[in-house]
Amino acid sequence: MEIFNLILLVFFAAACVWLIRILLRQKKAIEIYCCFWTASRIMILIAASLCFLPFLALDFSPMTVLRSVLMAVVIIMFALISDGLGSDGFMYMGSAVPFDAITEYDVKEVKNKCKVVMTVKEVDKKGKTSLTQLTFDFKKEQKDEVANRLKAAIGKKYRRMKLER
Repeated sequence: MEIFNLILLVFFAAACVWLIRILLRQKKAIEIYCCFWTASRIMILIAASLCFLPFLALDFSPMTVLRSVLMAVVIIMFALISDGLGSDGFMYMGSAVPFDAITEYDVKEVKNKCKVVMTVKEVDKKGKTSLTQLTFDFKKEQKDEVANRLKAAIGKKYRRMKLER
């Protein structure tokens, strides 16, 4: 059991370093953040609290405690990864989406949010091209600023688009 805990500790320590790198990159790249509290993030944070389930079985061995704390930290750090708009493009789940990868976009006001819907052209390592639709939720008050930035960066690609479910 100790070797299993050690393997998990190494895995979660590596994930922690990787997520710190993403969080630092995001801090530099994002100027307008998307809405933060979503149902998905809340579920991720609930999952972080489940990391402490072994303590209900009164397993307080040092390796189990360390593993549970490290797992919770990694899950919380993953929940802290934000999406948003920067000067070079969008950040989505820690990945950069440059403006030139966007083939079309639309800015819509839906309920109390500003939704930016876009189609992104992705090329994988084998050279295969695919189109993906991404949706970003901004605060309603940010609509004009987001629309102006998009128009200045890639205005010629504006299209009326439908939201995919």
